[in-house]
Amino acid sequence: MTSGEYQRVAALEQQRKKVGRELRAALSGGLYLSFNRLQSSWRSYRRARCYFEARLAQLEGSRHGPPLMVRNARNASGKLQQDPACLVDLLEQEGRLWLRYREHADRAVNQSEKELTQAKIDRQTSKLLSQEIRQTLDDRGDKALGRIYRATYTSWLNVMAMQCVFEAMLPVVREDELEAAMSPMMDTRCLQNHMQQMVVTLKSYQTRIGALPEKAAESSAPTPPPAQASPPPSKPASNICVMSGLPDEFQLVAAGVYSGGQPASKQLEKGGPVTRQVVVKAHLPDKPVVLALTAYDPVIWRIHRSPQTTIAGVIVSGYSAQSVEGVARDVPVRNVNGPLNERSDCRRFYAYRTDQAESLNARLKTLTGRSMDHFEPGGGSVRSIALGQAEQVPESDWIVGGTGEMPKSGANQAELPAGMAGFEALAARGDLRLATQAEIDAWVNKAQQKRPGVKITHRMRVGNAYMVLKQTTLPNNQRSPSLISGQSGSGIPTLLLPSGAPSPNNRDGIIMLYRMEQGDCVGLLDRACVQRRSAKIVIK
Repeated sequence: MTSGEYQRVAALEQQRKKVGRELRAALSGGLYLSFNRLQSSWRSYRRARCYFEARLAQLEGSRHGPPLMVRNARNASGKLQQDPACLVDLLEQEGRLWLRYREHADRAVNQSEKELTQAKIDRQTSKLLSQEIRQTLDDRGDKALGRIYRATYTSWLNVMAMQCVFEAMLPVVREDELEAAMSPMMDTRCLQNHMQQMVVTLKSYQTRIGALPEKAAESSAPTPPPAQASPPPSKPASNICVMSGLPDEFQLVAAGVYSGGQPASKQLEKGGPVTRQVVVKAHLPDKPVVLALTAYDPVIWRIHRSPQTTIAGVIVSGYSAQSVEGVARDVPVRNVNGPLNERSDCRRFYAYRTDQAESLNARLKTLTGRSMDHFEPGGGSVRSIALGQAEQVPESDWIVGGTGEMPKSGANQAELPAGMAGFEALAARGDLRLATQAEIDAWVNKAQQKRPGVKITHRMRVGNAYMVLKQTTLPNNQRSPSLISGQSGSGIPTLLLPSGAPSPNNRDGIIMLYRMEQGDCVGLLDRACVQRRSAKIVIK
């Protein structure tokens, strides 16, 4: 920071403190405490945001040469300083606020429905923008900038909450009204102003971050501009992240959604959002087509093609796990959410709006060596997407050609449907069967023999108790609503283990196993679910 910038910041800081002291002297009770919290929130927000803007400007300088605002972004010790332009801007904003509060113009608390509605819309927009900024920073691998951004965003929300609560309390003049004013109601005009400013600022950050080079320089020293690249070859250079097996001539058609429509029969992410499915109907007869399918939430893409359409390859990617069905096994499928996504040039991506087409095109060009021919943005929750002139194809002519082979990616793959459907599938293939009342009573008798005079309680019921028949692995997502509610009120499934039968593998560890031979009950992650308390056995 230059001497002129330092003097400007110091003067604003002194003015802000002076007005703040005068304002605190005029306040009392709940307003005094609320204003102190607001001041603290502003300090945290100012520090986080100005560090973030200094780092962002530093990275921009590494590409274009050091601009004026970051020529002193680091001091002599190499420690990143706060951006001076950001400091001046926020100190001026804070000073104007304190002056307005000191004047304390008596006004009614504004709870305009129109302002509140607009604030809610802007809040949703800012959440989506923030998610995309965090994803972009994750893709770049810049953990330091990501941490500073998250601190900036969180502190900004905290400032908004504190300031808007304070402004809702500001018209209060009688001490007996303070209790009502301390409710979480916020001033709607304050909310609307904050959210509008946040949307504008986040859009600016999104544009600036998107323009940064793929790999950011870690030092403040400027890097020489890259050499002018030659025109891209028709085939991309050999790289583990480049999709292989594609024909020389093909069309590249992309589609994206935020989430699917109908819930799928299996869960792609353990404990994650509900996996939904999207039907893709493609009638693209001109030349072989490579489909690029992206989503934010977990999606299973079910591909239907017309007889005149040749699927030359499929790319799937998203913020969450993705899968594809309906293509022949000899069709190359690249799941960018697979094991390769730890590489900087293989990281996951997604697009479901028109304004995301440019960044999507850049990622697909890295994978395929060519630009998109068409992008179909599906927006929010989508059941099906039509590519080409799909409406011309009779419903009976659609072809579904098998299941594509997907790279395994740890917990993102599930062999069984989630929840109760998974237990039904295990029973259908002979790993489990429903226990009878006689078998439940046999366990109770065994437990009673081992504990004379003790009342035995349990959670087994006919319809929710399964007898283990062979070694098996239980389904994921046992906390899903289908298990908590059960079928016909039967509740969470329980297991009976006969003498000599192997104990099943339990992924979530919440199912209780009643052992016939021992007459006891244990959790499948070595957690006992039977405790002795005075005169009975208690099942947790």
